[in-house]
Amino acid sequence: MNKFEAQPRDEDQAEIRLITERLNQLISTVHPPHRGPYSMPEISARAAQLGYSLSSNYLYELRRGGKVNPTLKALFAIAAVFDVGIGYFFSQRDGVQAQTDLALARAVNDPSVREIALNAAALSPAARETAIAMLQQLQQLERRLGRGHEAILGPDSTAGTSGLTHRLGTHPARTAHPAPEPV
Repeated sequence: MNKFEAQPRDEDQAEIRLITERLNQLISTVHPPHRGPYSMPEISARAAQLGYSLSSNYLYELRRGGKVNPTLKALFAIAAVFDVGIGYFFSQRDGVQAQTDLALARAVNDPSVREIALNAAALSPAARETAIAMLQQLQQLERRLGRGHEAILGPDSTAGTSGLTHRLGTHPARTAHPAPEPV
């Protein structure tokens, strides 16, 4: 901060700390499975793909709390990159909503979660309710067994749905109608 910039008030400092905290939380938790957080250049590049100008240096400054007056454009860019609402950065009273936004952003980074959501969107409301009930039953079973998905589906389940379909006997090769016999 140079000598000509106004010093932030205490309540402004709290908002700046909240923005910094939420940004760091996004970066540390919202990334593809099986890899670490995005780098500042990656975030900057993604922002550019979405039509925003956001430099890596600016992001570094925001992350360490060095920007006392972050621009709305920068916050909109970051929100777009991580697919959260702009309100995620501001409202202390909406801590629960912020956590929900963060959990949702983290979840949709997983391709299998996106696939489930896209398939569910094509279902009727009644079928979606049934799918939700089935997913909840799977969660309860995993909790009861005290293990993750491998307890139900086996270790090969991380490679897609093949582990599940083989164990349930619904693999496409087994359920497809046989080819007609040549005449």
